[in-house]
Amino acid sequence: MFYPNVPLLHAMVAITVIVVYTRGVVRLTEHSRKLKDFVASTTTRMVIDGRMDLAGMEEESMSRSELFQSLRMAGIEQLGEVERAYLEPSGKLTSFPFAPGRTRTGLALLPPCEENWPAPLEENSVVPDSKDYCCWR
Repeated sequence: MFYPNVPLLHAMVAITVIVVYTRGVVRLTEHSRKLKDFVASTTTRMVIDGRMDLAGMEEESMSRSELFQSLRMAGIEQLGEVERAYLEPSGKLTSFPFAPGRTRTGLALLPPCEENWPAPLEENSVVPDSKDYCCWR
């Protein structure tokens, strides 16, 4: 018994129902493409050539901060380092960096609380041509 007040038979019935239900769903998805698409998720592109794929992010309801967090966890410092990134059906983000020497300038993935966060430019300020800039908002 799992608990003194619950008979073993009840637990066995619950486990049997779960196993039968799972096997039934698996068999149905093997025969129906529409049901498989409804039940199982697919791989979705999140980053392409150092830029966010907004259509993929909208499809998966992934926010920019969630994407940045996942890329930071993979050791990525800025978006220009990533050639492709995919959200897998498991929920993990797989990223493929550019080959050495092909890295582009990209959006910083550092959170705004970092001390070396770039200062924002004012609306009518003169922008020097000697640096790379990106839009944040």
